[in-house]
Amino acid sequence: MNRIFLLIFILTFLLSACNTDTNTTSKPPSKEVQGDSNPKTSQQKSPTSAISKASKTERPELPLTYLMQKPEGGITETTPLLLLLHGYGSSEKDLFRLNSYLDKRCLILAVQAPMSMGANASKYKWYDIDFVEGQKIRNHDNITTSTATLMAFIDAAVKTFNLNGKQVYLMGFSQGAILSLGLATQHPEKVKGIMALSGYLAEEFKADKAANEQLKQVSAFIAHGTKDQVINIEEARAGIKELKKWGLPTTYKEYPIGHTISGEILRDLGGWLSADIDARP
Repeated sequence: MNRIFLLIFILTFLLSACNTDTNTTSKPPSKEVQGDSNPKTSQQKSPTSAISKASKTERPELPLTYLMQKPEGGITETTPLLLLLHGYGSSEKDLFRLNSYLDKRCLILAVQAPMSMGANASKYKWYDIDFVEGQKIRNHDNITTSTATLMAFIDAAVKTFNLNGKQVYLMGFSQGAILSLGLATQHPEKVKGIMALSGYLAEEFKADKAANEQLKQVSAFIAHGTKDQVINIEEARAGIKELKKWGLPTTYKEYPIGHTISGEILRDLGGWLSADIDARP
């Protein structure tokens, strides 16, 4: 009899143990903003939820893949269009994580570059880069094609959302900054202002523009890190001289950082963008 009671006690204990919830949950590690050289900001505001919300927003088909954040007041004919152009080896999700720093009056479209990086479906580029005898060589044909595709995207977005084509801003990081500078200098009629971060004015875009009065209507905010290990700051400074020579209104700032985007940069460019929208409605 004692053995029966002992057996019942053991079975009861085992059943109780099996019903105990032994699962534990842990917070997933926060994701830093990805880009050419893992750019990151000192402040991040729920990037995952922002992208998730954008992915559920109905987006019209345009020539390139993109994420969208609508302006707080809704889209009107006076709504500024702001395109975010990521760097080499990233995607449209990169700069979209920073939209909380940007003017809420803008229709923000974070654009994915047209060229995928081999079998890696999550990384993209605007053009190929080769190294010959230590020199960085840009693929000129890629740049021409990507610039043309970007112009087609702008035209399609302006038409689709019924916007004013004179209210287009570009914000780019690294390769995205180089494309922004190139499009602004080659086709100033397409752009009202640019924000170029950790980029430079490529040789392809340095032909004399002194006679182009339209350049004087394009404003620019350009930021670069003095410790940038990917794009030397001297390359950025050389481009600034050209832009000022052509009469393009330029705000240029240097920061004690590497190839990255800091919270200070975001605050400065956010203020610049809002001021430019107010000054030139």
